[in-house]
Amino acid sequence: FFYYSGYHPVLPLFPSRPSSVLHVVFYYDSHFYLFWFENRVWQVRVDNRYPGEFLKLKMGNSEAEVIAGLGVPFKREGNSFFYNLQDHAYPLRLRLSFNNGFLADAYCYRSDF
Repeated sequence: FFYYSGYHPVLPLFPSRPSSVLHVVFYYDSHFYLFWFENRVWQVRVDNRYPGEFLKLKMGNSEAEVIAGLGVPFKREGNSFFYNLQDHAYPLRLRLSFNNGFLADAYCYRSDF
């Protein structure tokens, strides 16, 4: 899904939210995040500073460019588009968030959690 060859050591770890279940987040200086639960990654995020491409998209793409590349989302909520990603052993969902009509955040996560 996300490919970036220049991974450096993980920057400081931080909890993703206060709760009784701790989710650890690995944050990389490319603005790539891995959210861990127990011994597995359950969510991947890139923010608006991510320099790479994913699914032939890049941060700053317009809503129209995203729809041209991925098709019409199955759901729109607020400033976000939601897509179900097919052909995986488990259900994956992609949430793309926009700021003033331009891609600013992307999350890919297991939709069965």
